[in-house]
Amino acid sequence: YIDLTAPLAQISPINENDDEHRYTQYTLPPLFGISRTVQRPLGVSSSGTLVTVLRFGHLKGSESQQSQVAKVHSMDILPGTLMKPRMHTLRMVLYHGGGAGGDRFVPPINSKEQPCECIFNESNKFIQYETSSDQCGLLCKKSISLSELEEHKITLQSDGTVLLERTANLHPDSSLWMMVDFDEAYLPFQKFPADANRGIDAFPSRATFTVVPLSTPTSIKQPKIPMSSTTLYSPSLLLLPPVPDMSMPFNVISLSCTLWAFVFGSLLNILVRRATESIKRDITGEKEERPLDKLKEKIRVKMRTLKEKLQWGRRKNEQKEEMSD
Repeated sequence: YIDLTAPLAQISPINENDDEHRYTQYTLPPLFGISRTVQRPLGVSSSGTLVTVLRFGHLKGSESQQSQVAKVHSMDILPGTLMKPRMHTLRMVLYHGGGAGGDRFVPPINSKEQPCECIFNESNKFIQYETSSDQCGLLCKKSISLSELEEHKITLQSDGTVLLERTANLHPDSSLWMMVDFDEAYLPFQKFPADANRGIDAFPSRATFTVVPLSTPTSIKQPKIPMSSTTLYSPSLLLLPPVPDMSMPFNVISLSCTLWAFVFGSLLNILVRRATESIKRDITGEKEERPLDKLKEKIRVKMRTLKEKLQWGRRKNEQKEEMSD
């Protein structure tokens, strides 16, 4: 289980007049946010789901400020060496209203609390939401595909890494959730770091937020608002691929060395014995007995023994004849 409310890379206002607290982050909700988490319900090294969230907080101001949208250009890197992304499972859900742009917003899990579908029109190029607060409350959702985005680009690298670039428009108090399922990837033994059980850091996601006003008919004149961009990076993910049994190399090396020690020991024993016998024969002048010579000697010994037995039996018979006479 992975907490979807993990810390976000976010921008919060600071008090520029106070030097002591210039870099102090206030408790005000952030305007922009990007997060990246992974869900692995079957285990830390099993298959799971990669979740990337883009957030645009609630603007407090006049109606002209509320009519602004954030044009978000994001890039997600799905490392092919650490996972096998299944791009056909990619799905995106857009949440609007009810604090959906907050840094602690989590989609409702209970089926009774599921928001209604957002009703929108595209008369002004950007999506305008119309929610029914009587039936579904302030929160609504809309499932969208890549083709419904303003721009998207998918690049596949040679090692299986997928680069996904998206351009979407977010209204105030909205968030875009992207989920991609993946399978576990098995790394070669040589590519594991020194501490294999720690995991490997994956590249963070990047998003550039640009606040622009909604397009309006030409008859209505509005003051030009300068556009400013903010680029955020999500926290780096720590992915743990399946780790093999690190004791197996030791067992294999031990068995292999035992086998080779037996082979070389037997070979050296035979060679040393033969060398010792040859040196002895050189000193004493003895000749090396060949296997054929040994066989001949055994046959001679057998024949001599058989001859002696025959002679002994003949003598015994002669003695019996003499005693009978």
